[in-house]
Amino acid sequence: MAVNRGKQFESIIEECFNKVENVSVTRLHDQTMGYLGARNPCDFLIFHTPYLYALECKSVHGNT
Repeated sequence: MAVNRGKQFESIIEECFNKVENVSVTRLHDQTMGYLGARNPCDFLIFHTPYLYALECKSVHGNT
């Protein structure tokens, strides 16, 4: 199976945020079925009082 660099990058980001105190991180997993056209608006929801951040991760590798 091919290595999905985007998923690897998301895992690294999640690990880093989990090491930070007083930060709550929720990873929104991608939907494979696309039920009724539903899509996640971002990859992570990160809460650090009093702010909630929606984080979309992008990696750049090769020609894609």
